[in-house]
Amino acid sequence: MQPNENGDIAKNTWDEIPEYSEYVDTDEFIVMPNHVHGIVWIKDQGAINRAPTNTTMTLGEIIRSYKARVTRQIRLAGSTYGVWQRNYHERIIRNEPELNAIRQYIRNNPAKWELDDFHSPFGGNHSS
Repeated sequence: MQPNENGDIAKNTWDEIPEYSEYVDTDEFIVMPNHVHGIVWIKDQGAINRAPTNTTMTLGEIIRSYKARVTRQIRLAGSTYGVWQRNYHERIIRNEPELNAIRQYIRNNPAKWELDDFHSPFGGNHSS
């Protein structure tokens, strides 16, 4: 799989997440034809609770901001297609083995695209 312009926008915007919140870091990430997978780190919860409100972000705010930025860039590039589904799936990663397994899952996801429940040989818009 090779990302198109919209996939490049999604990836570049993901890489920018730490720029707008010093308490957020990004990890493994992949753009799929109808969804993305990514890991975010919300650093030092204690520091987040003490920080000014304009520097803190909940996971929901991180995802909402990411989706809005991607959508805005895609619109500026001229696309009129729907970009995202309404919600997202989240999972708390509790330990190093689970983190490594999820990283591996993300890396291997493109090889499993043909088996995806939402895979369509005709494209379609199932973005999440």
